[in-house]
Amino acid sequence: MDKELEELRREPLFRINLYERELRRRLKDILKDEPTVETAHLYSDTLDPGLNRLTMIAKEEIELKISDLEKELKDFQELVDNLGANIAEKENTLKQLGHIFQLETVAKTELDPDINQRNTFRTLINEHGDGKCLIGDILFKDCTHIKERQGVVQFTQLKDARAMRLAQEERTKQQKKLNDAKEQLSKQIHTLQYERDVAKKRRDGVQTDIRKYSENVRDLNRTFQELCSWSEKTEAQNAYPRIDECKSQLDKTTKEIDALGKGLGKLLTEHDANRNLLARIFSGAVRSVLQSGTYDGKVNFNNRELAFMITHGAAMTGEAVETLSVLLADIACLIFTTVSENSHFPGFLLHDSPREADLGGRIYRSFIRFTASIQESFGGADNCPFQYILTTTTAPPKELLTTDLLKMSLDAAKTNGLLLRRSLALGEVNEHPSLL
Repeated sequence: MDKELEELRREPLFRINLYERELRRRLKDILKDEPTVETAHLYSDTLDPGLNRLTMIAKEEIELKISDLEKELKDFQELVDNLGANIAEKENTLKQLGHIFQLETVAKTELDPDINQRNTFRTLINEHGDGKCLIGDILFKDCTHIKERQGVVQFTQLKDARAMRLAQEERTKQQKKLNDAKEQLSKQIHTLQYERDVAKKRRDGVQTDIRKYSENVRDLNRTFQELCSWSEKTEAQNAYPRIDECKSQLDKTTKEIDALGKGLGKLLTEHDANRNLLARIFSGAVRSVLQSGTYDGKVNFNNRELAFMITHGAAMTGEAVETLSVLLADIACLIFTTVSENSHFPGFLLHDSPREADLGGRIYRSFIRFTASIQESFGGADNCPFQYILTTTTAPPKELLTTDLLKMSLDAAKTNGLLLRRSLALGEVNEHPSLL
């Protein structure tokens, strides 16, 4: 909250400095020859222009550039349109030349029928020259009419050959002219298309420049307006109610933190005392069971977890040691419950056959003697504030085979020999035997 309050107090000045630096940077990029950009005030009462006046001058220069670019854009667009129209015109001319070539081919085919007819007559005369004309009763070759026709045909044959040769020469010449014209038009169209592509790129570049300058005008306006807005806020009274609200909340939170800090200090003191008490109880339990004088118990509280360890110089390991450590930890927590007001462990503990194979009989019997001595430490069975039950297949020490401590013998082969007179693994039963 204190940090937030400090940020709120600094925000107006921070915003003013931010937008002022940005505005001066933009003005320097636009008004490169204006020496007062770095020193001008927001509003100037002297002959030197203020940032407000410099901003207007910069906007006018940008808008003038935009106007020139818009004219240039219009010229490029007209050029693109004119080139496009010229290309379309030449493409249409090229198409028409193709049609002319097709007409020349049709004209040739129209001359062929007369020539072919005369060639057919010549073929008939040659084939039937030795035949006899039935009308004149004379041979075809001696017929005056046929002779006249042959003379005409021979003459036209020469004439047709010459005509065909001249027509073919003319067609070849016209075809070459058409091909040359088409090739020239194709080159012109390609050149015009290239010029139009160049004009389009320059037109697009001008459009990009117009957008860039338009964005500069918008950014210049926004920066100047933000600077004016934050400057007015700093001069206005009660312009920042959020600061007062934050300050009030900070005072309230500070008091709450102080109260919580005191409570936390008390809790930490109690926690340290409880941890030391539990460590002393566990240490006493280990030294009571392992009476050689070289063993001790240690309690760690790391990562919000309790760890009980039996030490003999360093921490000992092994299944037997870990089993004994768990048993003594349970007993230590049970004793801790009776002497700590803040402990909420139940006053009941059951160890069901806890001995491991590696746990020596001597140590196990020492453990049983220790647990039996706890009852006497509280002034007898009637005064002990908890109940501890141990089931074991290992016989306790002889001095503990008394009715005060040994309550019953169990037999897993019989239902009545079970601790609770029933097998929990079998689920519910109808009968309800009496419990101890």
